[in-house]
Amino acid sequence: MTQNESSFRFEDLLLFDLANHTSRRITTPGTRLTNARLDPNGRILVTGDIDGFVRAGPATGEEAHLLIGHEGAIKDVTISPDGRWIVSSSEGSVCLWPLPDVTQPPLHTPPHDELMAKLDEFTNLRAVRDETSSTGWSPEVGPFPGWETVPSW
Repeated sequence: MTQNESSFRFEDLLLFDLANHTSRRITTPGTRLTNARLDPNGRILVTGDIDGFVRAGPATGEEAHLLIGHEGAIKDVTISPDGRWIVSSSEGSVCLWPLPDVTQPPLHTPPHDELMAKLDEFTNLRAVRDETSSTGWSPEVGPFPGWETVPSW
């Protein structure tokens, strides 16, 4: 990575293959990176950026999963030795994330209707207009659709 000295952010992310003496540019995490780490197998890339976003995706450069929860620039990211967890830190917080399944498309990439259908699978609550509410919205409880496969958490 080459660092822009005026803002302390990285502008280029290059992945070097020392065995084959090659390198390639990875563009999907953007150009506002503060740091990056590879998982122990070198297959998953986790990055943090100046806007407080953590991304985890294949080191081959496909679209990464977006992890949102920090309010400031990411100071550091790391991956647990077993490759199951990501730890990220910013000025005022530390977050522990389960490593997403990077073989699946990130949740933020499908078209709107497909994303909403996927989110509907997880809850029976809906936000509905309510003029009497101070926010203009109220939760509506509907029948729970259930899971085709019961989660194992």
